[in-house]
Amino acid sequence: CTGCNQACIGHYHAGTAINCAINPWTGREATLPRPTESKRKIVIVGGGPAGCAAVRAAPGADIVLFERSPDGLGGQWRHALAGPSHEPIARLTIENLERWAQGADVRLGVDVTLEQIIAEQPDLVVLASGALEHRRPFKVSPGASKLLDGWAVLDGAEVEGPVVVWEWGGDWTGFIAAEMLAVAGHAVRLASSSAAFGEGMHQYQRNLYLGRLDELGVELVSHVEPIRLGAGELLVRNVFSEREMTLDGVGTLVVVGGREPYFPLYEPLVEAGVNVERVGDSLGARTTEEAVHEATVAALAG
Repeated sequence: CTGCNQACIGHYHAGTAINCAINPWTGREATLPRPTESKRKIVIVGGGPAGCAAVRAAPGADIVLFERSPDGLGGQWRHALAGPSHEPIARLTIENLERWAQGADVRLGVDVTLEQIIAEQPDLVVLASGALEHRRPFKVSPGASKLLDGWAVLDGAEVEGPVVVWEWGGDWTGFIAAEMLAVAGHAVRLASSSAAFGEGMHQYQRNLYLGRLDELGVELVSHVEPIRLGAGELLVRNVFSEREMTLDGVGTLVVVGGREPYFPLYEPLVEAGVNVERVGDSLGARTTEEAVHEATVAALAG
C-alpha cells in the first residue's frame, strides 16, 4: 500500500466499487484473470506504472522493457519525488514498480526505435510511452520573465525571483511545485484555472496540500488563465467572467498545463503488422490506478 487513496477510499467517497491502484485484482476477483505462465516474447515501451504492471501480469514471458529516462523506472512518479509531502508516496510507488519489473530485461536511457522493437521479434508490444507536458497557448512579450514547465522545475530547473505557478487540471504537479519552491524560500503564488484547487485529487491529499501551502504563505489566485507574460508581470483572465487583471512582481512563471499522449511508435508498429496495445497516458491522461489496470488487461489478453 502506498497511501494514494485513488481506488480505495477515493472510490468509496465517489460511491463506486472498491479497487486498488497497486493490486488491480482487488474488487475484480471474479472478472480479471490471474496471470499464468507464458512463453511469449513481449516488448514494453515505458517504465512507468503501466509498463511495470505489464511485466507483472506476464510471468514466464521473455520481456524486454525500454525506458527513455536514464534515471530509473517510475515514469512521472520520479518527478513527484521532489515534493516534500509527496515523496513518501512516490518512493513507495517506485519501489513497487521496480519490484514488478524484476525478471524483465530493463534497458534504461533508450529512446527505442521501430527497428529495435522489430529486431526483438515480439509476440506483443505494450506501448506505455506516457505523456508530454502540454503548453497551453498564451503570449510571451520580448524581455519577458523566465518561463518554465512544471516537470522541469520538479527536476531541478532554476527559477528566478518571486514565482507564479499556474496550473490547469487540478492534479498534484502544481501543488508539488508550489510547495517545493516555497520551502526553498521563494515567494510563491499558485494560480489555477480549475473550478477548485486540486479538483483532480482525492480530498485527503488536496486538504493536506491546501493546509501546507497556507502554512508556507503561498498565495492562491483562483479561476484565472494566462494571457500574456511580460517583464515582471503576468496578465491573466478570469475563466468565468473574462475580467482581466495583472499579477505584478513575477520573476518566473511555472506552467503546469496538463498532459498530452506520447505515442510516436504506435502507427509505425501497426503498419508493420506488430501486435501492439496502447495503455496508460499514451492513450490519455490516466491515474496510476487506470494505467495499472489497463496494462494488466493488455498483458493478460495479448
